Amino acid sequence: MKKRELLDPIISTHALFLLNSILYAIADYIVLALALFVSSICSFLYHLSHEVSLFWKRMDHLMCVVALTCIFYYLINFAHSSEVWICLSWLIFSLIIYKIGKINYQIFHTIWHLAVFVGNLLVWYILRGE
Repeated sequence: MKKRELLDPIISTHALFLLNSILYAIADYIVLALALFVSSICSFLYHLSHEVSLFWKRMDHLMCVVALTCIFYYLINFAHSSEVWICLSWLIFSLIIYKIGKINYQIFHTIWHLAVFVGNLLVWYILRGE
């Protein structure tokens, strides 16, 4: 089975998601931190398999939904409505990048990972409330 290398940007950008998880944990959003951490591991393993493993693909998608559910639960309960809309807009922007990734998967999926990282930074910043 063909595998991606650790220095492949699609793989290495997962370190950014771990940073997001750490920031959420430091801010005491432990459930969110754990959901994103598990989502990151599932995504990492799926991409490491060169997008072949059906099991890790399903786990990646499931945990992505769990992490997004946690994110919007916290935003709806602890952020202003305008901030929720900003984050929702960023999510839509990120999903557009994801969808156009079929043009050039390697480049656009890496950009999508960067957009997800920035989106999580935005959520973390908003939830900190400072």
